[in-house]
Amino acid sequence: MSSSAPTISYPESTIPRPLWEYVAHIRVSVDELRDLQAAPAASVRVFLGSPPSGPTEWPTAVNLAGAKGNINEGYVHLNAAISRHFQPGLFNPEVIVPYLTKTLQWRVQKGNGSPIEPESLNVIVFATPLSYPPDSICPVSGQRTYYKDITYGRKAGS
Repeated sequence: MSSSAPTISYPESTIPRPLWEYVAHIRVSVDELRDLQAAPAASVRVFLGSPPSGPTEWPTAVNLAGAKGNINEGYVHLNAAISRHFQPGLFNPEVIVPYLTKTLQWRVQKGNGSPIEPESLNVIVFATPLSYPPDSICPVSGQRTYYKDITYGRKAGS
């Protein structure tokens, strides 16, 4: 009886190389959230496209990319939402950065659902290339690149 673990292999063509991971990095002052009576239950919601006009619809919006609650600093991974519009092999920055520049939006809510606009909020997107070494099923992260132009010039943008 062999004690070695089974080997899992994937056909070369099924794994795009490199695969890019896109993340919205969110920061906001806890002191400001406290002053706005939003701490500790405030949530930042990130959308690809315009969010619904009513804040009660934000948590279930079809274009909600993700949310981060109880924040001071946090991350919203965007790949699942991006994959609704692009195939993973097309996640290269030349395609995705212009798309996110046009579509990425965010909103902040108190725990009771009412919207707020904290002045200290900062949203910036970064991407990390992931590669798969031969005979590996786990990706290896490359150098993270921040794309300040995605949010530049907008309230809470970098």
